Amino acid sequence: MEYEYIKLDKENIFGLSLLVNFTSLSRLVIYSYSTSNLSLTDILNNCPNIVSLDFSSYYAVPDSVYNLETNMKQTKLKNLELAIPTLTKSCMNYLSRCLILDKLETFNINLTEEEIYGMLNREGIDNVLKMARQLSSVKNIKLYANPENDGTFELPNPEDRMTILYSLIHALQGNRVMNCFATYSDIKPLEFSISVSNGEKLNFLYGISQSDYTPDYENRSLFIDELPMPDKNVSIIGPDIINKLLFIMINPTEIFTPDLLRYVVLDCPHASSLTITSWNNYSSYEVEAEKDTTKIVLKASIMPSQEVLDLLSAFLPEAKKFKIETPRGCDLFVASKFTIDFTRFRFLEKLTINIHNNHHTAQIAFVSMRFADDDTINDYEITPVNGPNSGFKLLPVNEREYSNSSNGSLIIYLHRIETVKFKSELPRKLIATFRFGELISTR
Repeated sequence: MEYEYIKLDKENIFGLSLLVNFTSLSRLVIYSYSTSNLSLTDILNNCPNIVSLDFSSYYAVPDSVYNLETNMKQTKLKNLELAIPTLTKSCMNYLSRCLILDKLETFNINLTEEEIYGMLNREGIDNVLKMARQLSSVKNIKLYANPENDGTFELPNPEDRMTILYSLIHALQGNRVMNCFATYSDIKPLEFSISVSNGEKLNFLYGISQSDYTPDYENRSLFIDELPMPDKNVSIIGPDIINKLLFIMINPTEIFTPDLLRYVVLDCPHASSLTITSWNNYSSYEVEAEKDTTKIVLKASIMPSQEVLDLLSAFLPEAKKFKIETPRGCDLFVASKFTIDFTRFRFLEKLTINIHNNHHTAQIAFVSMRFADDDTINDYEITPVNGPNSGFKLLPVNEREYSNSSNGSLIIYLHRIETVKFKSELPRKLIATFRFGELISTR
């Protein structure tokens, strides 16, 4: 009987002695997580009709095996997925010899026991870039490394890491025009990923390490004074290729992280989407800004600073919708006089602000609306509504009552935009709606 497809896992693998009986195989999946010394060369030598191979192994093949003259045959492979401990120059040369790149459609390699920068230093970045350039015509590519033991590796400095990352991206990209989605994350600094999908989409991950941060001991936090830039004399490209950017931060950083916003505004001119998400023991916040939807959403325990608003207006000056939310359960929201100026957002149509509160009091007791178009100032008090349909309502007050109050207040500068809404957080209900600066409804 001739088999086209076999899947072998750790429970039933018998290695080479089994494969020699299936020379007609065209598709093969092997997850060899034991101490088996079955190698990629064994599989390709004994299964000459293999078109699709998914091979995972803990066995580090010696260079001497890859260099054998008997391992020089070209293959029929169209799809190759490898999960192997290390990648050496001999392995790269072997793959270059045995793969017919014009026929190859998928090439995925996952390094399970080493980080990418150490491998590049050991084997030489020129050798890896050579292989990457050879793969630049393959539609689907993934280079991934995420070693389990990340405490034994020493990373290069941030600029060198950025240069290496963008050099590899440039080599794999070739002359292809792609939509680029980037993730910068400090969850696992050694995690590394570059992938190409259908020759059209490029995704990559940069691991932010402690060396990217500067400590702020007074506030028990970290800040990124300036994200490193690659040496474009070497890498050719940089963050200017990014179309969508996601930051994932678990280290304590300044809320809304102006340094990251500044990086996007100054160094990512083609970015149309930005997301920053952070959570840790001290704070949590999110920033979402989409040029396609012309919408900005901020979620945090404090109001954004004017610096943050100015940076967001530089990134998305045509924003039509802006929403400020407080996370559920938050008890830190601003309780003093605070001013935010939205006049830079000249295309803004809708502004929604969630006011943090408990069931009886709002930490912001007064709202002052100040319109740039006609110098009008309207002051309001947020007062509780008791009873079965409890909540809050907005009542006009005179300037004297507002000025003499010691309670928290929010001063908003803006144009007479189409809609402004205030909502309470607990319960999540509408407090008031403004249309073109006029209060049209409140509870």
